[in-house]
Amino acid sequence: LQRRDPASTTKIMTAILAIEEGSVDNLVVVSRRAASTPGSSMGLNEGDRYLLRDLLKGLLIRSGNDAAVAIAEHVAGSVEAFVAHMNTRASQLGLRQTRFRNPHGLTAANHYSSALDLALLTRYAQRYPLFRETVCTLEDEVCGYNRHGQPVRTPLRNTNKLLFSYQWADGVKTGTTSAAGQCLVASAEKEDQRLIVVVLNSTNRWDDA
Repeated sequence: LQRRDPASTTKIMTAILAIEEGSVDNLVVVSRRAASTPGSSMGLNEGDRYLLRDLLKGLLIRSGNDAAVAIAEHVAGSVEAFVAHMNTRASQLGLRQTRFRNPHGLTAANHYSSALDLALLTRYAQRYPLFRETVCTLEDEVCGYNRHGQPVRTPLRNTNKLLFSYQWADGVKTGTTSAAGQCLVASAEKEDQRLIVVVLNSTNRWDDA
């Protein structure tokens, strides 16, 4: 139940709200704020246009912080409004050791969760087929358009190495910052039983998982 910095495992909640409150076939225009978000990126530029479902792939497969901000602005109008939705949803889901300050998980004061809360959040997220399909995808490519209307193709490779090394693994999300250490929410399914494991502040998340 200890509160920990969750790093990019935060994006599980961002994905839930994108699915629940957005229309995944809507076109999203990337803002300057989104394109300039530091850290892990899917390579968005200001003025790029992608379907929300493709930004969801960039969020969960490539762990794009730029995708997280683009999603937040599209779904709620602003990052700040989206974060308020994140915290409301966390309360509704009974996550008692969770507080969000941004949609991507970069280190921020009073941005925290716990291993238990992240496991509960993941179990809820896995109700959605689109979420399950996306987090187990090894590689993909999404197509959008830049500000000049020219097509842009963006290859994505999953940051979750467990998917490549453990045959029953089917998700879910990595996270790494200097404050959080190595983080991983992993799941695996075998013979109709799925297990979820949460590793926070690890030095070898793959072996720990």
